[in-house]
Amino acid sequence: MTQAHRTAAVIFDCDGLLVDTESLHEESFEVVLAPLGFRIPPEVYATMVGTPTAQNFTDLKAMWPALDLPLDELIRRKDAAYKVLLRRVRPMPGAEAIVRALAARGVPLAIASSSPRDDVVPCLDALGVTPLFDDRLATVERVGGAGKPAPDLYLLAARMLGADPSACVAVEDSQPGLDAAIAAGMRCVAVPSRYTHAQDFSRAAAVVPSLEAVDPEWLAAL
Repeated sequence: MTQAHRTAAVIFDCDGLLVDTESLHEESFEVVLAPLGFRIPPEVYATMVGTPTAQNFTDLKAMWPALDLPLDELIRRKDAAYKVLLRRVRPMPGAEAIVRALAARGVPLAIASSSPRDDVVPCLDALGVTPLFDDRLATVERVGGAGKPAPDLYLLAARMLGADPSACVAVEDSQPGLDAAIAAGMRCVAVPSRYTHAQDFSRAAAVVPSLEAVDPEWLAAL
């Protein structure tokens, strides 16, 4: 493999990939919507994974015209509920190990997340790997809310790394994340979760069942 095709850096999604937050996000939507008489069917929630909260509520308001609370208020309530639930966050299998293994090999790392920084940092803290990312956290407020599937987060992460996007590998658990990485010109390894397993990952460079199945040498040379 020539140097031009070797991986210059690895960029991770966070929610649902490194930490098991999707169940917490789902619960926080329920905290907001159940008192208003609404419940998100599981098949609908599966389509929401990987998309920013503002877009989620915009889509829900279109689906449920009777959901007439202002968008900003819905987001405020959901964010408040999520921050309480985030205290229960747990690592995904293999997450800490793959991050540490790549860092030990000198592979630069970054995060590209449709969540805000204030939600991402506690997740990395829970993994014990925050310093390994050296504050290279491309989060949604840093791209003016342009979350996935827009490429902005991945392009920002590449700039933080000083790397050409074509030399970066993204690791994602959702189709919006995959689409964002590809739109940014990156290869993407998909790690579907129980929420996203039915999404379309046909354009991924590889699909693996969990981070435990990812060999760091293989990923560093993809």
